[in-house]
Amino acid sequence: MLLIENINAPDIPAEAKAIFGDDSDGAALVAGSLVNGKLEAFACFQASTPIRRWTPEEQEAVAFVLSGLGRRIEFRVEDRRQQAAELELRRSEARYRFVTHHSPVVLFGIDAAGMFTLSEGRGLGALATKAGDVVGHSAYEVYRNHPDMLRLINEAMTGQEMQGTVPVGDSTFEVWMTPVRGADNVVSGLSGVAVDVTRRHELEQQQKFMMRELDHRVKNNIASILSLIELSRSGDQSMDEFAATISGRLQAMAVAHAALARTQWGGAWMRDILQLTLQPFMQGNDGRIRFEGPDVELAGALARPMCMAIHELAANAVKHGALSTRRGIITLTTELLRGDTCMKFTWGEQGGTPPATIEPGTGISLLRGLVQHEMRGDIDVSADGGLTCTMDIPLDREDTIGS
Repeated sequence: MLLIENINAPDIPAEAKAIFGDDSDGAALVAGSLVNGKLEAFACFQASTPIRRWTPEEQEAVAFVLSGLGRRIEFRVEDRRQQAAELELRRSEARYRFVTHHSPVVLFGIDAAGMFTLSEGRGLGALATKAGDVVGHSAYEVYRNHPDMLRLINEAMTGQEMQGTVPVGDSTFEVWMTPVRGADNVVSGLSGVAVDVTRRHELEQQQKFMMRELDHRVKNNIASILSLIELSRSGDQSMDEFAATISGRLQAMAVAHAALARTQWGGAWMRDILQLTLQPFMQGNDGRIRFEGPDVELAGALARPMCMAIHELAANAVKHGALSTRRGIITLTTELLRGDTCMKFTWGEQGGTPPATIEPGTGISLLRGLVQHEMRGDIDVSADGGLTCTMDIPLDREDTIGS
């Protein structure tokens, strides 16, 4: 076999040039053999395009000659052009089939009467149908329960190119429709493509939900901070005392966020809340703060008020209670009640200076508000032999985080 890109090239055998003639141009595929010392050859020309593509029929002809079954096979130029056009059409159809088979799309056509003339593509799998299932059926019947799709079809039939996002069952499709016009410029139907964008739509909806949730949490946090500032104001406080009070309470909110972040806002464990919140108060007080009882997982809506309640009790212990003396001890006890639907938490102080009475000040008011209103529980505070605070917190909360 000999591939000739230019018949005028100097390395072309003279016998080949003699066969092609002096006026030949373009590329040629040659199958040749020597018979009695003379070159016998098969040649096929294409001078119309600079790039030569050999059809399967021509390749078979070459094999026919090389096998010794023939001496010479000729193709007319017009036959060659027709074969090349048919080959290109088959390749185009193959590319089209490849795209529709491997892409999540649906290609469809609808005539002027609203009947499907084409329906194929891998995207049909999301609709539990196969190629051609709806051909011959009315689009108005197939999509009778999908007004968004019918609106796009009606608008496209008026001669407008339409695009829209349409939910169909459990899937979501991005749809494009283009009117098809006849020789008289009258709309004779439409062609369209629909792409399955279900996953993208789900991500967009998730993003919108996250933005709403973020906005909700930020607003709640701002409201909580403003409330803390108002509660922390006291006529007999200096500016430094006020700053220390508000800083500690804001730090308790930050601890709650850190605990929730560990579980991607799915909740927080009671032991984590206690250790994170009490860490600033445990320096130099190792062994004086004791934990007893099972660890309990709190819903996200309970974590922030619980952190702030623990902080208020610890701050009070430093100023007036067990952590204000060297011999004071604090015991923190958790207990599950009522089929694990309620947690009883007890803060018990010993060895400190027991308060004579429980003054209804800012700290106590804040504690009661956190437990009764935000955690929807019950609280009891007593001063017998040391401060004791008992909270009964329901665990079966259905609130969203930050509500």
